[in-house]
Amino acid sequence: MTSSALAPATGRLEWVDVAKGIAITLVVLFHAVIFLTDIGLAGFWAKLSGPLDTFRMPLFFFTAGLFAQNLLRAPLLEVFRRRSAKLVWLYLLWSAVWAVVFQFLPVYRDTDGQTMSPILLWLRALVLPNESLWFLYALALYFVAARVIRPLPMWVQLVLAGAISVIVGSAIIDWGNSPWEKTLTYFFFFLLAVHFGPRIRHTAPGIRWWAAVAVMVGYGVLLAVALRLDLLAMPGTRLVLGVAGVAAGIGLSVLIGRAQRLRWVSLLGKNTLPVYVLHFYVVLGGVAVLAQIRATAEPFSAVWVPALTAAGILVSLGIHRVSRRVPGLWDLPRKWRYPVAADSVASKRLT
Repeated sequence: MTSSALAPATGRLEWVDVAKGIAITLVVLFHAVIFLTDIGLAGFWAKLSGPLDTFRMPLFFFTAGLFAQNLLRAPLLEVFRRRSAKLVWLYLLWSAVWAVVFQFLPVYRDTDGQTMSPILLWLRALVLPNESLWFLYALALYFVAARVIRPLPMWVQLVLAGAISVIVGSAIIDWGNSPWEKTLTYFFFFLLAVHFGPRIRHTAPGIRWWAAVAVMVGYGVLLAVALRLDLLAMPGTRLVLGVAGVAAGIGLSVLIGRAQRLRWVSLLGKNTLPVYVLHFYVVLGGVAVLAQIRATAEPFSAVWVPALTAAGILVSLGIHRVSRRVPGLWDLPRKWRYPVAADSVASKRLT
């Protein structure tokens, strides 16, 4: 974690990496729940994971936009070359890997894709974002879209993005593609971070513990009420919960960042990319094994979700550790990279 002008050398904004670590952990857990549910081994986790939609992805996209404000002052082409180009490259590369590996995966819900060749499956991902990689697709679009609408007043940008989030998130319009729906739903939280990022980065580290706890409890109460009254489908509910979830995530991240024994969460937050693109294979492999011993594994159903979550994270980090120097695997090929000055360290933390 790098320091800021107002921070000690240890890194005042460590909470941002903690937030990313929390978000990516919940993403892996969510996917473990999805696929373990298919074979009846998700246990009580099946009821707990879904409602956290209003927490993990709003927080994930919010952290992605926290350091984008200065970058978005640059010309559109420069914004694309400095940020979106890398995301597009990684999306295309790992979608190709997925299209090949998909042919051998024993468990997956995309039955239509099972009839496609790897080439057609990859081409389809250009129009219909890949279910396991859509975050990269969305983020590449977000930087471009945020730069295009930058001349508009801030309130116009947020109202438009919020209205789209409400309409799509409430399923008023059925887009027929979950990644596109998510992409349209979460742009608001990226923009929220773009406009309020500097203020939040300055004030969040000083939040008192009791205020952080109060915000987290407030989010929990709102979520419980929404679930109890079945309000999640009501227009605007998910947007309100998402904003509350981001606030709760900030408070939780600040508290964890102050706990010496939990510093590993911030280390994970610095390495979200390999976990994001690789954990699917680990989780699906584990589910395939458990499916063969389902009767024996069923009494321990409460264990398998956290076990596969931990395995997905640790194996992904291990693979990244031995492959991080492979050219073009985790970044743009060197000849295509935009020359970035040394003063743009913060903006590199987006993935």
